[in-house]
Amino acid sequence: MTVQMVGTRDASACGCFTPPDPSVPVVQAGERIAFAMEDGVVTSHIQIQYSGPAEEFGWLLPLPSIPDMAVGTDELFTQLINTTQPLYRTDSIFEGNCTWNNRGGGGFGAGSPDAASEGDSNDPPSEGPGVLVIESSVGPYDYAVLRADSKEPMLEWLEENRYFVPAGTDDAVDAYIRPGAYFLALKLQKGNDIGDLQPVVVKYESDLPMIPIVLTSVAADPDMGVQVWVLGEDRAIPRNYFHTRINDALLNWLDGAQNYVAVLTDAVDEAEGHHSFVTEYAGASSVMLDLLDYEGRFGSVSELATKTTVIPFIQYLRTNGYPFNSQLINILQAELPVPSALAATGVEPATYYFNIEWYLGAYKDQNPDQFEDLDVEFDSAALAVEIDERIVTPTLEAGAMFRDNPYLTRLFTTLSPEEMTKDPVFSFNPDLPDVSNTH
Repeated sequence: MTVQMVGTRDASACGCFTPPDPSVPVVQAGERIAFAMEDGVVTSHIQIQYSGPAEEFGWLLPLPSIPDMAVGTDELFTQLINTTQPLYRTDSIFEGNCTWNNRGGGGFGAGSPDAASEGDSNDPPSEGPGVLVIESSVGPYDYAVLRADSKEPMLEWLEENRYFVPAGTDDAVDAYIRPGAYFLALKLQKGNDIGDLQPVVVKYESDLPMIPIVLTSVAADPDMGVQVWVLGEDRAIPRNYFHTRINDALLNWLDGAQNYVAVLTDAVDEAEGHHSFVTEYAGASSVMLDLLDYEGRFGSVSELATKTTVIPFIQYLRTNGYPFNSQLINILQAELPVPSALAATGVEPATYYFNIEWYLGAYKDQNPDQFEDLDVEFDSAALAVEIDERIVTPTLEAGAMFRDNPYLTRLFTTLSPEEMTKDPVFSFNPDLPDVSNTH
């Protein structure tokens, strides 16, 4: 369930994890959330997208109950985007002297090409009359769960405890202030920077999944993309928003449907209040099986810990399916950084780690001056545990969701700040048909 990423300067989609394809229309989603709903408990995987000073990063999430916290993985969203992305295929028929009939032809997508440890709080929730319920940490974050009975004491506590809250937030939180409600506040731990951001997993008791879009409006861009995946027993629907089907004939088929978002935005804007979602995929969640948690992936943390020198350690990561995304690279950079003189030549960390044998071998022999601050001493056991907590465990747990929930729905809309006046709620309708992402 997303939220207000307070302090946002220029929010943008997190990294492109697949090679750019000129035939795929670019879709920027300012909000990406994956919900799983089971037995009255909502599990929300929320991708946090933010650019700006680390000390100004702040995040507020209204909740109906006290949550359990963990960190997630960007790879979940990468795989969801690639697997459920709308795909428009052309059938070409050549007449006259040409008799070849191409049934199927090439394809282009109309979705987004853009593409971890549990909180350890052993203290019981506070039963006193104060604001604070829980204060703890998870992954790169410090977080607090606060009572939302009254606005002013909550905002005062956030300010006193250095949780960044920008101007304009005061009025936006009014809709969520009521007895029995809570706010989750998140900030980066001291010593972490924006590169250390990773998704969060928030699990809480609730009747239905909901996106607090009213609060998001404080830092939203015009026509901001909102992309939602919902896992459950049946097809998910926007309970209090309309449902729109776009007219595919309006897409520019000869230009890779680069006008997809414009067509979709015009379509949902016809709904009252501009409140509507398009279903881009609805069907079996089995399309996601074995993408995140295939058998044997990651090897074992104990075996990784035995790799006490740099090259074997990195080789083990490469050969056992560890994703060299920003999360893993930032962990490695903290313990096994690219030598500064080498980095100054423009060598990216991912390139360095993928070619570590060459850089610490032949290249180093030819350019010793670039490795004067090379530090190859590290605690392999501690690093293996950190990678296990922040990469392995979140990835395997994300993969398990698609075994535990048989149905997956992907919905998308765009909203401008002035349209964010009602929080979308999602429920399920077993009588609706599947929706293919291939057109």
